[in-house]
Amino acid sequence: MQGVPKRVPPLFFLLTTFYLFHFLAIMAELTDYQRTVILYCREFINELRQRDFISMDHDTYDAILLLMLDRGEFGPGMFREVEQYLNDLSGQLLMAYSREPQNTRLDSLYRRAGSLRDMVAGVLNGV
Repeated sequence: MQGVPKRVPPLFFLLTTFYLFHFLAIMAELTDYQRTVILYCREFINELRQRDFISMDHDTYDAILLLMLDRGEFGPGMFREVEQYLNDLSGQLLMAYSREPQNTRLDSLYRRAGSLRDMVAGVLNGV
């Protein structure tokens, strides 16, 4: 039986363990800035629900944000989901604003979504 190692090389084991830990188990405590970003996003979602400008599933993302706040920790995947939500939301707000360019409220919501998206991207870059 040539080519079959009798034992696993230590370097391979360490690298495999590192990558599994890195991709599956990273949970970090929230900083004050990250908490602030989460609170701003939740406030924005609540405002969108009240105004009913965009028909999207806001509840899922609000639940993710609430989970991060309750646990006091996050995984990068959670912030990536919120970033994707804000990207989709920005696109829909821009389409709505292009249909109604006189609606300054839509313009304001679009700019706010972009600002929040940039804040979430800053959190991800700092992870």
